[in-house]
Amino acid sequence: QFEITLKMPSVEKRSSGEFILACSRNGTEVFREVKNISIINTDASPKPEISGAELAVYDPCGKIKTRLSKNGVKFTNIISLDKIPPAKVLVFGKDSIPQSKSGDDFILNLASKGAKIIVLEQNNPLSGTALKSDLELSNFVGRIAFPEDLSHPSMDGLEESDFFTWSGDSIVYKKPYKKSTRGSKSLVQCDSLLNYTALAECQIDEGIVILSQLVIEEKLDSDPVAQKLFDNLLNYAVSYKPIRKNTAVVVKDSLKSKLLNNSGIKFSASQNPLSALDPKYGIVIIEGQCLNRISTWT
Repeated sequence: QFEITLKMPSVEKRSSGEFILACSRNGTEVFREVKNISIINTDASPKPEISGAELAVYDPCGKIKTRLSKNGVKFTNIISLDKIPPAKVLVFGKDSIPQSKSGDDFILNLASKGAKIIVLEQNNPLSGTALKSDLELSNFVGRIAFPEDLSHPSMDGLEESDFFTWSGDSIVYKKPYKKSTRGSKSLVQCDSLLNYTALAECQIDEGIVILSQLVIEEKLDSDPVAQKLFDNLLNYAVSYKPIRKNTAVVVKDSLKSKLLNNSGIKFSASQNPLSALDPKYGIVIIEGQCLNRISTWT
């Protein structure tokens, strides 16, 4: 076994290359292996436009604070979960939330007031009344995950291959959530039948909670994907603004109506499709059987 050390070339943006390993005996090549690689400049992420008073960090592990300081990002250090300042963006580091608070609604209350919150990997993930979602806990550990939307700001400069075996022990995620039926959107899926999420966002009123069970902070000092992903999540939280579109719904079936109500969508119920097609609505949901009656209303 050989340990190979080499200096990565300096790049301004993500670049591709090949790692070639060749062995020779008596001047004759007897083995060759070529690995496709990507080089990520982890110092190229834009610096978030936020003041130290607007960004608050609770980070017992300390790696988040080290990276923010290295990147020249000012922040307020949270001393205790009982004394959380009214910051615009809050970051809770690895295993920073004890089991006694994992089902508490303090994160939910902060987000409902407009805070943008990042919760990195927890041994006691938030659950139950802590979220407006039916995300379920698991004890899975995995080394391969799959981003669901590479156009999402959290995936800037990353590719699907980046979620295959991270450095060190190769682990990518621990204790992912089973995907919810309401209240959250999965950004990175994983595990059994891809029914689990290692990175999800929950929009709560004007705020947002980003839940990550990817081992981001655990490998923040060694893995370029973890570093890039953290920078992306922070920039996304800083710039996040909820998109609001008036929604009209024409549904007669009581079960479908119940499902829409449980989804958290805020909408106006319309009596017929024609009234729903008013320009003031950006989204219109019409049950198929209602369209069959449109000639009657016309």
